[in-house]
Amino acid sequence: MTVAVIDAGRHLVALQREDGTCNLRAEIAQGKATGAIAMGLGSRALYELAQEQPYFNQAETTLQNGDLIAVPGGVLIREQGRIIAAINAVGLEADAG
Repeated sequence: MTVAVIDAGRHLVALQREDGTCNLRAEIAQGKATGAIAMGLGSRALYELAQEQPYFNQAETTLQNGDLIAVPGGVLIREQGRIIAAINAVGLEADAG
């Protein structure tokens, strides 16, 4: 399992990777959390939007230099209603990433 936390400024503030996980899990975890921060939506909502408007999703991803992954898992963290970070855990059995 790999867990990434991205702050509201899109900076990585925490990353923990379990020994033996695949090489891309860190990037996947960061991409899901970054997408949530960038759009102000959890990545499940981004996934649904991508299904409805694939060209918009492609534009979002391009604007984020490929760092946005619109797949469920990125969860926003709020403090007093304000988005302060996003977190994603990759490698759970239910998670294809």
